[in-house]
Amino acid sequence: AKKQTFTLAYQSTAVDKDGNAAGTFYWYATPEFLSEAFKDSGNGQLFIKFLTENCEKPTSVSVIGKPITQSYLQLTENVSFIWTVVMVGVIPLAVIVAGFIVWYRRRSR
Repeated sequence: AKKQTFTLAYQSTAVDKDGNAAGTFYWYATPEFLSEAFKDSGNGQLFIKFLTENCEKPTSVSVIGKPITQSYLQLTENVSFIWTVVMVGVIPLAVIVAGFIVWYRRRSR
């Protein structure tokens, strides 16, 4: 298989009437080079390099870490028992009673 090369971007420099550089224009062949399918091919790094060189931003980045702590919900044995009774007994019983009341009213009509 023959290896092919493709042009990803073009650069043009505008000049004023004295021949001094007045600006630079970049044209990308397709916006797809930043899509997820091409992220492992180095296109993302190329675009980041373009931004850092042309936006006059420093290339070093400082990331301040945020400490991650985890807190657990701790319940006493009594509170745990109360929640168990409510979730396993009271709520299902209330739903059954409400259903029975609706059924009885519809049956009585």
